Amino acid sequence: MTMFKFIMLAALFLFEIQASSEAEQAATPEWAAAVLQKGQQGAAAAVDVVVAKDGSGNFESIMAAIDAAPRASMKRHVVRLAKGVYDEIVRVPEDVWNLTLLGDGIGVTVVTGSRAFDDGYSMPETATVGVDGPGFIAHDLTIQNTAGSAKQQALALRSHSARSVVYRVSLEAHQDTLYAQDHYQFYHACMISGTVDFIFEDATAVFQSCLLVARVPHPGQQNVVTAQGRYQANSTSGFVFQLCNITGEPLLREKVVETYLGRPWKPYSRVVFIECFIDSVVDRRGYLPWNGSMGLDTLFYGEYNNSGPGSDVKGRVNWPGFHAITAAEAANFTVASFLEGQSWLPGTGVEFTPGL
Repeated sequence: MTMFKFIMLAALFLFEIQASSEAEQAATPEWAAAVLQKGQQGAAAAVDVVVAKDGSGNFESIMAAIDAAPRASMKRHVVRLAKGVYDEIVRVPEDVWNLTLLGDGIGVTVVTGSRAFDDGYSMPETATVGVDGPGFIAHDLTIQNTAGSAKQQALALRSHSARSVVYRVSLEAHQDTLYAQDHYQFYHACMISGTVDFIFEDATAVFQSCLLVARVPHPGQQNVVTAQGRYQANSTSGFVFQLCNITGEPLLREKVVETYLGRPWKPYSRVVFIECFIDSVVDRRGYLPWNGSMGLDTLFYGEYNNSGPGSDVKGRVNWPGFHAITAAEAANFTVASFLEGQSWLPGTGVEFTPGL
C-alpha cells in the first residue's frame, strides 16, 4: 500500500464522518468498512459450521460453536459467523487449536460486549473476545466493547494465541482495546480505535496496513496508542507498525486532547513505526513517560521513513531510547525478520508484505 493511498484514506475519513453528526455513536463508520473490507472474503477456507442468529445455521451462538469445536486439532476449523450482532462474551480455550472466526464483513458481523473494570471485572475478564488456543484467525468482522470511556479498562480483544492472525477486523473500544498478550501475532488491514493505551502488553506483533484511530477520551485523560510491556532486555517482543495510518476521529479534532504514539509500560518497551502516515493529532513529542524516568534509557522506540504532519522526528522526545532508525535497522522489524512470518503466514492464506 502506497503512502498516497493512506493520504487518500485520511481524506475519506474526514469527508465521510464529518457528514454525520452521529459519528461518535456509530459502531463502525461506513468509511472504515469501505476501506478495510475491499469487497472480498480473504483467506480461502472451507466452512465447517455456520453460526446464524436466525436459526438457519448449525448454531445460534458463537460459544455453542466453540464448545462443539474439535480439541487439540491440527486441522483448521472454520466457523462462519453470518451477519448480525452477537451480544456475547466469547472465549477460545487453550485446547481449541487452529480456529477461524469468519464474518460477513466489518460492521456486518459484530461481536459485542460491555464488561468493564469499574463493574467489578478483572482487566482480562472485560474482553469481549478472549483467545488462548494457538493458531487463531479472525477476519471480516467487528469486535467491540461498548462500556465507554469512563469505566477504565474495557477490552475488545485479548489474544494469548501463538501464531495468530487478525485480518480485516475492526477492534473498537476506549481504554485497552487490544490486549496483545504474547507470542507471534499478525494484524493486517484492521481498524483499531481507542483512547488510553489502546494497544498494549507483550506480544511480538506486526500491524501492517492498519488504521489506528484515537477517540475522544474521558475528561482529563490523554490518548496513548501503545503501552508495550517488554520487561527483559533479551526478550524478542515488541510492536511494529508498518504502512499504517495513525489518525483521530473528527470529534477529537474539536477537543484539546493530547495524543501520543506510546509510553513504556515496562522498562524495555519496544515499538517501531515504519513507513506510516502519522496525522496531526499526534503530539510532536510523540511519546509520554510512564512513571518518571523509568525505562527512558532502556526502551527502544524507533521511527523510519514515516510521512504526514505528525511524523517529524525533530520534535520528538530527547530520550536515550528513542531512535530515528535507518533502512538497515528497519529491516530487522519486518514480517520476515521480526515474526519469522514466511515460515508460517503463507499457510494462513492472508496477505502480507515480508520486507520493506
